[in-house]
Amino acid sequence: MIPLGHNETRLREVIRAINQLIRGLSNAKGSVTLRAGETTTIVTHENIAPDSAPVLTAGPGTWSSLALRVSAVAAGSFTITHASEAASDRVVHWHL
Repeated sequence: MIPLGHNETRLREVIRAINQLIRGLSNAKGSVTLRAGETTTIVTHENIAPDSAPVLTAGPGTWSSLALRVSAVAAGSFTITHASEAASDRVVHWHL
């Protein structure tokens, strides 16, 4: 999705952005790597607001533990608390 400027006045661009959102296209998503041996990971993104409710999905690979939770949310970031994967890094996908 192409973000609109704060002063966008072209109706065609506004309609295109709305249609992209309706089809599920959004810039409010990403992936993050949970590092081996760590138990918290901070995700930063400009679209995260204090009232956001991030949804987490495990990425590819074998997981010995899927204990993931969002433990804090702030303007511009959220924190994932997770089990320590001592063997290797793991990827988590997120969206708002």
